[in-house]
Parts: sequence; C-alpha cells; structure tokens
Amino acid sequence: MKADLILMISPEAPLMKQLGKVLGKLCTPYDFSTIEIGEKYVTIRHDETGLVVAYTSEERLNVKH
Repeated sequence: MKADLILMISPEAPLMKQLGKVLGKLCTPYDFSTIEIGEKYVTIRHDETGLVVAYTSEERLNVKH
C-alpha cells in the first residue's frame, strides 16, 4: 500500500503530535483505522480525510531478524 506521508516517530516527536501538525487539528488514535502492520512500517488511514500515513521508528528500522 502506498502512503501519502511517511513519518519517523520518537519520544520527542510522537505520532499524534506530528499528525496534529499535518492535519491542523488535535488527533487521537480513534481518528484512524489501521490498514497494515508490517515488519518495519505501520500504515493507517485518517477516517475523515482519507490521508494514508505510514510510520516507523529507528528501533523498528534497525530490527534484525
């Protein structure tokens, strides 16, 4: 699935804070539907706007299997 936006999350830049800046309003996890949970990325869709966002963290990207 292609994402409209890819975000790198961290304790200093949490997901909902970043999404709030992008969407211009306060966001909660309840505003989104999970589309896919992959090994490195999680893909979600904003229910109101349809914006598709993939997010990850440095820890997830550096996981070795």
